[in-house]
Amino acid sequence: NPNGNLLDNDEAVDFRISSGAVMQQHVRTLTDAANISWAKGMMAKVTLGGSRTLGKPTHAISAGNGATLLLQVTQDATGGRTLAFASGITVASGSLSTAANAVNLITLATFDGGTTWVATITNVS
Repeated sequence: NPNGNLLDNDEAVDFRISSGAVMQQHVRTLTDAANISWAKGMMAKVTLGGSRTLGKPTHAISAGNGATLLLQVTQDATGGRTLAFASGITVASGSLSTAANAVNLITLATFDGGTTWVATITNVS
């Protein structure tokens, strides 16, 4: 992003093309808490230790611009954890697997500068 909106200085160096032409990005680990917040990075992961709420991403996205974010959500060894979504996030498809150690991939997209987000959930394991 030429304006640096989704990146902070330490992430800018993490965007690179490998010799195999694969774009690599730093994956942030989000803090597991009652309300999970996400303000930086385009890829992140979190392991749920209880039932949680995912807050609306607070990335600085300019009005009229869009973004796509990826979040890996893993159930802990107990499982049965739920994930609610904050106001401003609509789940278009999928549901979170609650099996112990299950891995889910949540894709979040915005087309209006981050005012609203659309989520799709894919069960990976």
